[in-house]
Amino acid sequence: MKSTKRVTFTILSLLFALNIWAEGNDSIVRVLLENKKFRIDLLDVIQEAKSPVQIYSSYSIRVDNDKINASFPYFYRNDKPTSQFKDEIVFKANKIEQIDIKEKPKQKKFIVDMTLSKDKKTYTLNAEIHYDGYCEVKLTDNKKRTVMYDGRLKRKK
Repeated sequence: MKSTKRVTFTILSLLFALNIWAEGNDSIVRVLLENKKFRIDLLDVIQEAKSPVQIYSSYSIRVDNDKINASFPYFYRNDKPTSQFKDEIVFKANKIEQIDIKEKPKQKKFIVDMTLSKDKKTYTLNAEIHYDGYCEVKLTDNKKRTVMYDGRLKRKK
């Protein structure tokens, strides 16, 4: 009986501690986003009705005020390509045309919308950044072709 109470108490304590930790992260994420100096390491390419393609942070999005450096592998592809370098789109010190950051406190996340231009094409980057740093990123071009990723928010190095 006592061991059951200890286990229950331990589990409740851990859940409480995790909740406090997650609540405190919103201010860290907020500061990174508001300063517009952050990095998102892309971990997986999300494909509809298929398993994610793991890319293990070899690609990232780096935002520094009004500039973006990013590489998006598998852009436009719906299959699993034989080469990770095919159909890649790269932004190198491109100017961010517009950036909009909104907080959704009930959902414990921030929504970041950016408009980017490259080679006379317009791209929309939408990122849902959760208080724990987990991110869902979607890049869409002006022809509505889209690629989705998941990743982690980091401080910009």
